[in-house]
Amino acid sequence: GDGSNDLFVISGLLAFPSNELRIFNRWGQEVNAFAPYDNSWSGLGANGHPLPDDTYFYVLNHTPDRTYNGFVVIKR
Repeated sequence: GDGSNDLFVISGLLAFPSNELRIFNRWGQEVNAFAPYDNSWSGLGANGHPLPDDTYFYVLNHTPDRTYNGFVVIKR
């Protein structure tokens, strides 16, 4: 909420308008998804409520033949 690192931003992503981002909790449950993703996720679940502080995993389908994955930590 201080204006620094408030959004999950993936550099250069806007050049790939058909991307898809899926966010999962540590138990593999999907908590949010975006198609296309526009660098606007602020740690909210699909229900619009803030997710608890924790580590979340993402899968980014960049193009039909490129998939990336990683993690993001929410710590408010």
